[in-house]
Amino acid sequence: MTIVEDALVCARATSEQITQHFENNSQMWAAPLSRLQYLHLQNQLAKGDAHVGITQYWVLFNSCDPETIISSCSVYFRSAAVNSGRGMESVKAAIITDIFTHADFRREGMATKLLIMVQKVLNRMANDGVEEPQDAHQQRINFGSSIIPKPSEDKNMTRLAPNELSDLCLEEINIAKLRLSLLRSTDITFVQLLDTRGVLAWHLARSLALKRHLGSTMAKEHTCIYGVKYSGQRGVTAWAWWAPDFRSRKLFIGHIATSRFKGMQTPIAKILHEAVAEAYAFGLKEVVMWDPTNDVTEAGILLGNQLGEGVQVILEARPDNIPLLRTTGAIVLARVTSTHYSFIQYSFSSTIPFGPRPATTQTSHQTESINFRLVAPKSSTMSTMPATGGHSQSCCNVPPIVRKGYKPKGTYEEIGGFRTYVTGPSDATRALVVIFDIFGYFEQTLQGADILAHSDNEHKYKVLIPDWFKGKPADIEWYPPKTPEQKEKLGAFFGEFPPPVVAANVPAFVQAVKEKNASLAKFGIVGYCWGGKVATISTKADKSPFEAIAAVHPAMIDPADAQGIKVPMALLASGDEPAEDVKKFEETLTVPKHVEIFKDQIHGWMAARSDLSKDRVKEEYERGYKVLLSFFGKHL
Repeated sequence: MTIVEDALVCARATSEQITQHFENNSQMWAAPLSRLQYLHLQNQLAKGDAHVGITQYWVLFNSCDPETIISSCSVYFRSAAVNSGRGMESVKAAIITDIFTHADFRREGMATKLLIMVQKVLNRMANDGVEEPQDAHQQRINFGSSIIPKPSEDKNMTRLAPNELSDLCLEEINIAKLRLSLLRSTDITFVQLLDTRGVLAWHLARSLALKRHLGSTMAKEHTCIYGVKYSGQRGVTAWAWWAPDFRSRKLFIGHIATSRFKGMQTPIAKILHEAVAEAYAFGLKEVVMWDPTNDVTEAGILLGNQLGEGVQVILEARPDNIPLLRTTGAIVLARVTSTHYSFIQYSFSSTIPFGPRPATTQTSHQTESINFRLVAPKSSTMSTMPATGGHSQSCCNVPPIVRKGYKPKGTYEEIGGFRTYVTGPSDATRALVVIFDIFGYFEQTLQGADILAHSDNEHKYKVLIPDWFKGKPADIEWYPPKTPEQKEKLGAFFGEFPPPVVAANVPAFVQAVKEKNASLAKFGIVGYCWGGKVATISTKADKSPFEAIAAVHPAMIDPADAQGIKVPMALLASGDEPAEDVKKFEETLTVPKHVEIFKDQIHGWMAARSDLSKDRVKEEYERGYKVLLSFFGKHL
């Protein structure tokens, strides 16, 4: 059949065309499911949180024959983060899959034409983009017909329910965003897809459906385990989740997270043993991971040696269907895959959940290549956001700012098991818990605490800064990281002190403060940078002790966090925080608020990274603390 180029139309699919799109796909990819089973599965998956409202379907057809779909595809939007040198930005990544071409038009480049047209729409650009091939490696633990023994009982290992995995996914996203925000390069844009709870739920739902249709009697009788965590003395050391695929007879590991980048082979090997044992219990033959780190690779080999003959551990490059990244301009793109393995590569037709379709012998059903496409938002200009929520001038007298060599006014006390800087008048009836940044007790932070404690005679505050790091803060020379060693140390630090874990200790600390000083009737919280995330999580918690919160140049701004804030909030952002995220956060808040961007200041200008020798920094440092005093004077 002859196609006239000018007659081709690329458009969003109608409901009827979406149905036809999946019916067409079922011709190639339904087996061993029946077509009705395949269509029912796709319909159910499309109703999940990972798809509803954020999935697009595109069709290519002849304007003279709109009822005949020449080629079609699905576009799934996934949460992602990028860093192009100005900190972390939350974006959506468009993943193009489920590509189908009508039999009459194969080998004529129709799928390519469809993809080019879709990409133009998604990227709002013509052909000036850059496509960078991404290396793809796969590690397989194949045990064939070997008998796999159950792992020995280990008090440090916990098998997890789906809701527990969901909570760990959320924590890991926060850590991933924080790590990404610390990368700095004007030549490289770093990209990371995020392992969201919606995506986890999608894969588990798909796995359960396939188990129901294709699982053996043994598999159906087996109680499913979808993940485990390994805990050490300091909390969770490593964890993972996986999904059995009863079509390919493999178990795919979706995510392995570790608290450190190196030296984790032993706990990872224990986790892999749990996964292999689970695959064996289901009657599967292989465990698969995409883009394993060196530690994961070594752990796989370690486990293979432990399990003995008949178990093969295979690491191989997969040049087939290598995903591509697309962006504007001639800028280099780099994936960040230190802890996320699975979601950079997506299946050709949603039949393999965690990777590109393996190379197959070409038949009359010619396969098409898959391209990963990053959809970057329009760049936003940083601008000062007007204060909102009835902000008023403070009744305060901020002392002259000391540029260097500040002598703190407070003392250090032991409270709730934490060495704590305490400052403020003895007759204070209000308290501010300050969560410092990752660099600990810097003089700029201590001077800020003294300003809050001693500058407002009408509202007297006792200000307390507990040392969550037990005397081992991050070295400020690590930020921004300039060497691989600094990146590794910074990443390990965040793995040891994730915000949710620290936030869990805050209520007990406040209770210890109350027991030591019963005159303190009201509590507020202030968080800088990393501490801003801790403060937000603490305030969202059930039975939070805080009646007001301030987040100052906070890391990992997530508009979703604003939904859980039930007390007045101030957010003072620097020019390094994504303006769009700040705006969305403000719009989501439903409480009295003061939101402002100090557009010419860097991330950290009111804490450890403040260079008070610069007049403009000193001026905005002072103004920032006046804003905080005014805010707490009104709301606490």
